[in-house]
Amino acid sequence: MEDVSQIRPETRLSELGMDSLEQIECVLSLEDAFKIELNEAVLWKLRTVQEVIEAVNQALAAGLEHVA
Repeated sequence: MEDVSQIRPETRLSELGMDSLEQIECVLSLEDAFKIELNEAVLWKLRTVQEVIEAVNQALAAGLEHVA
């Protein structure tokens, strides 16, 4: 997919041309950027942009719970 304006929450990662290695690299980048750790079991289930967003949000919320 070349037109990023067409990316929607329901867009599958495979539609973005990401193979499994690129998906792992993306997740590692997100972990670094947000200072979070995503559950490894969840990583293998991520198929859409929305699922990635939800996983990051859950990890951020879990991190806030540990701070409080």
